[in-house]
Amino acid sequence: MVRLRLLAVTSVLALGLLVAPLAQAPQQGAKPAVSKSGYMFLDFWFLAGYDYNPADPFDPSPKQVKGTIPANILALQGKKVEIYGNILPLDYDSSGTSSFILNASVDACGFGGVPRINEWIYVTMKPGQKARTYGAGYEILVRGTFSVAEEVEKGRIVGLYSIVADSVQ
Repeated sequence: MVRLRLLAVTSVLALGLLVAPLAQAPQQGAKPAVSKSGYMFLDFWFLAGYDYNPADPFDPSPKQVKGTIPANILALQGKKVEIYGNILPLDYDSSGTSSFILNASVDACGFGGVPRINEWIYVTMKPGQKARTYGAGYEILVRGTFSVAEEVEKGRIVGLYSIVADSVQ
């Protein structure tokens, strides 16, 4: 029994050593591909592939630090992007929502884990437009203009990424 536990622990640790490099910061030269639609295709693996504050790696609202956002993430500022994610409406009525959070995971609130600061995007629709709201578990595609800006309250980051949406599907 002890050998079996030791084997299991050793296997998990070895797997962690193999997977750990995948969770590191996006490589400085890495750049998202442009899709057929003309938008840069992003995913949350890319956007969340670094710790905003290495001293607070899993804090959903880490203390502000300078110089930790990789250059290839900063280079997305003002670019037309598209990304899949799960919608969490912030204001909605029968016609839809004009602002929402795009999450990396469907269980990003409620009973699930709270996302890290770089695992969600604040999305606003253009004036007069609304996105259709979907139930939990529906993945949507957002296309629009991407922004990287540290929103700070009392020394903590409360927002990092945003998109002004051209379309939501």
